[in-house]
Amino acid sequence: MQRRVPPGSRRIHGAVLSVSTMGGYSVHRGEEYLGFIHATVGDQWNAYVRRPDELADHLGRFGQEQAVQQIVESWDAAAAAGRAA
Repeated sequence: MQRRVPPGSRRIHGAVLSVSTMGGYSVHRGEEYLGFIHATVGDQWNAYVRRPDELADHLGRFGQEQAVQQIVESWDAAAAAGRAA
């Protein structure tokens, strides 16, 4: 099954989603690249938070808005602990 991602960008939970080259969305806030989401079964999206100098962490499957919220919250928690870029 191939799901088309609408072109353009949108804003969710203060983050901007931009179509990525991998067929999902890159999640940015300002100049920071926080992570990405890509579609899975139904209306679910796999959420990944970027970890500088490491592989991205898979956070789970969620609806699109919750996936973005999970990325933003995970990034903020890592930043508070001094682990974000």
